[in-house]
Formats: sequence, structure tokens, C-alpha cells
Amino acid sequence: MKRIIGIVSILALTFIVTACNSNNSENTFEDKKSTHMKELEGAYVSHGSGSLPELNIKELYNSSYIIEGIVKEVSDSEYTEEDGIEMNYTNVVIEVSETLKGNPKDEIVIRRYGGMTELEDGRIFQYFTESPHYTEGEQVLLFLTSLEEKSKVPTGFNADQYFRTVAHGKWESNNGKYVHYIEKDKELSVEEVKNKIK
Repeated sequence: MKRIIGIVSILALTFIVTACNSNNSENTFEDKKSTHMKELEGAYVSHGSGSLPELNIKELYNSSYIIEGIVKEVSDSEYTEEDGIEMNYTNVVIEVSETLKGNPKDEIVIRRYGGMTELEDGRIFQYFTESPHYTEGEQVLLFLTSLEEKSKVPTGFNADQYFRTVAHGKWESNNGKYVHYIEKDKELSVEEVKNKIK
């Protein structure tokens, strides 16, 4: 596939993740791999890995929007070019159950990088270590910022419904609290967030 730079095999991808990422990132990849293994078979695989800044919970409270919600739908991935780089992205529809900060609509869309896309000359699966993964029905606590790429707003939604998570911005429901999507030992409660943003 000439259009894709940095294509690696599944075995090479596993080697890269094992050699280069922390244990937490490895676990995240293993979760992703088991979820998508059937999809990975016969597809080109591209793995991107940047470095998240150190988790600073106080900075999360400065997010423009903080919401609790349920993942309503995870769309098919789309393949696009941004700033000269070709990549997949996936839109995730969130049904907002409680707004802690900001004034978002009752239903919003989160844009995440990565996913599986069918192309004329084959399939490509892109996985980004730091990009949160979403599952339909999942309950989440999200720290958000508005997206500037208004031209890419999905059909049926308005520009003021289009967001992305800030760094460390996805927290997953676990026994009445929320845990960080990578660092599972980090916890937050809704009451804690409410008290901090008063």
C-alpha cells in the first residue's frame, strides 16, 4: 500500500510496543489486540506512540468541559489527511448524563485517533497507544475541549457538539468511582471533581 508510511506487521507491532512502551501501555495494547485480533488478520497495521505529559489532576479541572456520560455509539473509522499526515480517526457518540462544567448538548461526539478502515487497495488498522478506546455502553468521566476542525463534524451533529479529550481526559467507571484509562491505580470521584471546580 504505497499511500501508507510506516506499515508494520502484527509481529513487528508487538515487538515495538514491548520494547518501547511502559507496562501500562503494553497492557493497553494487549486489551486492544484481543478486542481487534480478528480485524487485525489480513490488515496492514500501523502503530503510533507519542508521550503523554505527566498526569496532573489539577490541570484536568481547567478543562473547558467536564461531563459524565454513556458511550452510545462508536462509528466506523475514516481515513483522512491532516497536516500532510494520513491517519484513521473514529467518532464516538456520548449521551451526557451529568454536566460538571461547561454547557454541552445532551449528546456530543468525541473524535479519537485510530481504528480500522477499508480502502480500495486493502485495510489499515491504526493504533495509537495514548488514544483512549471506547466501548458502547461504557460509562465514562470525560475532560474535554472543543475541536477546531468544524468541517469534519459528523452528519446530524452541530459544531458545538464536537470535542476531543484533553491529555489524560478519559476516566472509566469502576466500583462507584472512575479510574484513569491507562493508569488504573489513579482514581477520581464525581464529588471530588465537583468540589474542586466550585
